[in-house]
Amino acid sequence: MNNGSSILADLSNSGVLTITINRPEKLNALNFETVESLIACFKKIDSDSSIKTAILRGAGQKAFSVGADLKELTSFSEDEKLEFFKKLGELFKIGCALRKPLIAQVSGYALAGGCGLAALADIIVSDKSGIFGLPELERGIAPAIILAPLSKILSEKTLNYLALSASKIDAEEARQIGLVSILCEHKDLAGTTCQLAEKIASFKHEAVTKAKDFLRQVKKMSIESYIDFAVKSISDLAQTSSNLKNF
Repeated sequence: MNNGSSILADLSNSGVLTITINRPEKLNALNFETVESLIACFKKIDSDSSIKTAILRGAGQKAFSVGADLKELTSFSEDEKLEFFKKLGELFKIGCALRKPLIAQVSGYALAGGCGLAALADIIVSDKSGIFGLPELERGIAPAIILAPLSKILSEKTLNYLALSASKIDAEEARQIGLVSILCEHKDLAGTTCQLAEKIASFKHEAVTKAKDFLRQVKKMSIESYIDFAVKSISDLAQTSSNLKNF
């Protein structure tokens, strides 16, 4: 599956879709074509029943993504800039609402929109070269859309620090603040990510999507409301499961 030269997508026999941002010469910066292709891929994740889980990665070892392609952006008219940010907003809305698991595989820079894109994932696996940050203020622009997923992960003060200082942090610090889930050597990055994705893909699909729903709702509801919701939902799931197993 190929959604354009800027995005490569490959579906394994076990149902793992690997999406690669394929602009290594631009540090996998997000131009208009790339954003549109990512939207198409994200929509396919939930609409295609053969896809169980997905991996998002950047081509090469230098960068996961450095965010918006500012060279292209500066060439746009005002209307074109607005359209680009609308598309970027659509991408983040779809990414935040994905029903199936998404894993970000990070090597090198994950900056600005690239950091936000990684934060859309349920799990971030990074090698030790990973560099995360929101350097937009250094480029004369402000972090905006990407704050939506990051605000669900980071504490208020940590997010304030990253956004207002334009500082970059390494993968170890990103792990300490809860942004990175798994930290490994580069030689183990692809294998660790793939093994995790394959494991998740092997679980019952309905249970995995329900787990994602629970994880999303527990952040939104009061404790009492969430427990009531969980009781009803898990009861419905158990009634449709004929092969429950003891641990």
